[in-house]
Amino acid sequence: MLSVENVETTEKKFIDTGVQIRSGDLLIDLCDVIKTEKELNTLTGIVNFDILNTILDIFKIGFPKYESERMHLRNKVIMTFIKLKHNLSYAILTVLFKYSSASHCRKIILQMIDMLYVCLKDGIPFPDKDEISQNLPICFNGFRNVRIVLDCTEISIQKPKSLCCQQATYSRYKSTYTIKFMTGVTPGGLLSYISSMYGGRSSDDAIFEQSKILDSLEKGEALMVDKGFRVDKLCKDRDITLIRPPFKKEKLQFSKEESRLSAKIARARVHIERSNQRLKVFKSDAKWSC
Repeated sequence: MLSVENVETTEKKFIDTGVQIRSGDLLIDLCDVIKTEKELNTLTGIVNFDILNTILDIFKIGFPKYESERMHLRNKVIMTFIKLKHNLSYAILTVLFKYSSASHCRKIILQMIDMLYVCLKDGIPFPDKDEISQNLPICFNGFRNVRIVLDCTEISIQKPKSLCCQQATYSRYKSTYTIKFMTGVTPGGLLSYISSMYGGRSSDDAIFEQSKILDSLEKGEALMVDKGFRVDKLCKDRDITLIRPPFKKEKLQFSKEESRLSAKIARARVHIERSNQRLKVFKSDAKWSC
């Protein structure tokens, strides 16, 4: 990702043409077409105008000189979120937003993603243990010291041109090229951690170790993972309790205690599974509510 200084340098290279569509003899700003919060949510995934305005305010604080651009910041943000939600082609966005070329449109969106990352990365908090304990669901009654629930997830990508990149991103589990990252939620289901991106070839253990998530935990606390994480030694060295479903190993079946423990962990871990699902189905048209 770009730093604030690099983004400010990069943004000077673009000269915008304005976002207007012609209707007869009138010029209509594309943002004026979005009248209701339902229309905003359908197009961008942003639930209401208050959230959109908050994003704009944070952006202006991070990049105060950006408002001098001819194309209004509001339009750029909307266009970027439309791309993220519906993955429209740059050619279609060029028609909708009246850009000179698809490549110009692509440069703007990639630039905006880097800048939005700089502005919004602090929007994923890591709550303290007191806040977590006050919002502990019933399914975590047996795991009251859990601070975070972790899991890795993958997203398919186009086949890279470089052979080295192909080797790094090919996932045997998905049988395609993917990017892989680790997410974490609190016991209450709040998204509280997202790691850097890795190639699909990376193992869960390698991502866990390189993420340095243990630096955010205190001695005596616990984290919950699935069977793909073989990080017992790393957690033991930090005096962190590792909660994970038991392995059957060479036994024919689980004991009653192991079966009950697996069921309890599965009920608690469902929050991270639902969180990762929401990340992947974001582009679909979810039911809108007030």
